[in-house]
Amino acid sequence: MAQNKEMTNCFTPTLLLGETHFFHRNQPGVIAAAIDRMSGEGFFRGVEIADVAVFEDRRRIGRIMRDQSTRLTYWTSMILYEEQLNLSALDEDLRRKSVARIKQEMNFAAECEAACFAVLSGPDPGPAYRAVGTEQLFRSLCELAEALKAFSGLRLLLEPLDREAHKNALIGPTPEAVGLARRVRQIHPMFGLSWDTAHAALCGEDLFEAIRAGRSCIAQIHLANAVLDRQDPRFGDHHMPIGKPGFLDVKVIADLFRMAMEIGWFGDNRPGVSVEVRTAQGNDPWETVTQCRRILEEAWTLFAEGPA
Repeated sequence: MAQNKEMTNCFTPTLLLGETHFFHRNQPGVIAAAIDRMSGEGFFRGVEIADVAVFEDRRRIGRIMRDQSTRLTYWTSMILYEEQLNLSALDEDLRRKSVARIKQEMNFAAECEAACFAVLSGPDPGPAYRAVGTEQLFRSLCELAEALKAFSGLRLLLEPLDREAHKNALIGPTPEAVGLARRVRQIHPMFGLSWDTAHAALCGEDLFEAIRAGRSCIAQIHLANAVLDRQDPRFGDHHMPIGKPGFLDVKVIADLFRMAMEIGWFGDNRPGVSVEVRTAQGNDPWETVTQCRRILEEAWTLFAEGPA
């Protein structure tokens, strides 16, 4: 318990409920009930969910957030994918349509008492059009951040995905994501990145250099595993468990904690850190929740013991 207290003084252990309960996320009442149970257990002080369609569920989630002082990130990823939207679209009509649709979700996020509102870039349009796509995304992010001013304290986040690998998104490599984030932050200082270890690794990046470079812009971290061998049929970011055959294990996470401490990323704002694992269809989501907690605790213990 003492070690968990030390951990939560540095960062906010966060549960990616949209992944642990992925195959149940559209069932009325399930996500709200899961958040209630998670909050009652007391370990996770942050939660990340996909869009919530039912008003009664959003109201219940909002009440839990207020009562338990839990930090919630509201993701629009599934809306962007399922409705074929693109915030970086070269087609201006599609970009505007996408911005307008995502703005509609802001009221729902506010009803859930969300602290963060998260989006993705669109697909990579190829080298010749990346600069134009990035400008389109910059416009979209600024428009969304401006609209979020109507919702006190609701922060806009962008998750960089991998490029020329699996998800093949415009944004993209950490240096480009950081450059874009700095531009947006000149106008909207609360803007930040939700940085993902799997996507960075699939971009061929050194994780430690990436987190150091992104320190000022990274608002939260997803500890996600992936198979990096392109010849392996399991190649890519499939939200797999931590460990082999992927690159991410407890030792790497402990080393990331060490780097985060050294560069001052852990601090008074206690940024969110989550283990991203999707429960296989038919399996018990709460077993995955237990695994995610165990990974954070084991990595923190290894970090606390010092370098090997």
